Amino acid sequence: MESTDASEAAGTATAYEGPSGDALLAVHGVTTGYGSKSVVFDVSLHVQPGEVVGIIGHNGAGKTTTLRVIFGILQAQKGKIVYLDQDITNRSPRKNVQGGIALIPSEQFVFADMSVRDNLLLGALNERSSSVINERMAEVHELLPILKERSSQLAGTFSGGQQRLLSLGTALMSGPRLLLLDEPSLGIAPALVTSLFATIKRFALERGLSVLVLEQNIGQLLRIVDRVYVMRSGSFILEETAEQMKKRDQYWDLF
Repeated sequence: MESTDASEAAGTATAYEGPSGDALLAVHGVTTGYGSKSVVFDVSLHVQPGEVVGIIGHNGAGKTTTLRVIFGILQAQKGKIVYLDQDITNRSPRKNVQGGIALIPSEQFVFADMSVRDNLLLGALNERSSSVINERMAEVHELLPILKERSSQLAGTFSGGQQRLLSLGTALMSGPRLLLLDEPSLGIAPALVTSLFATIKRFALERGLSVLVLEQNIGQLLRIVDRVYVMRSGSFILEETAEQMKKRDQYWDLF
């Protein structure tokens, strides 16, 4: 996008440029896409330890593609991805999970024919210590009591919102340092959206979990994020703190 377009989209607000030197995750000038077609261009972002960062933009802007290249599902055509001071560019999803990165996609996110407990245990598949697994299970049960109350229930019998909570619990069972969330509010009731977002924020505050979240529900998103990136046509056009974004009369003119 032309710089003049970005300036017009930003309006009179000053773009936030926070520190990235001590970031848990730092993405530097990454371009990626599908086959020979690039759909994300020269994207740079950072997430600090314990920080919740949002990415907003219309469908097709490149948000999900950005998460996929960070997680290793897609290959970076250029640029660099650094996590815990290590270059993880094009590292496999399996190694990223082992390294403390968890992804909750917007599509199918539970194993419907398995119990709630077995879904949770899958999240700890790479953990060999039974005491650590039990400790994580106790934490997830404390945070999300419904998963304890219905531990023997088949995941496929859960509502969409309950499955979202289960997917969060399963991700937390892996003991992540960084959680990548794609449209967590998609298709679930407003009351559960509020509960889900509050849980995410609580984990960031109490456990130091870093979160990068894509979300269309801007009102809910701004309740929990520290910063927001605005994406248009495969590029970031604006970065603001949550407080700066809240002062806007409207958001959709950015897109």
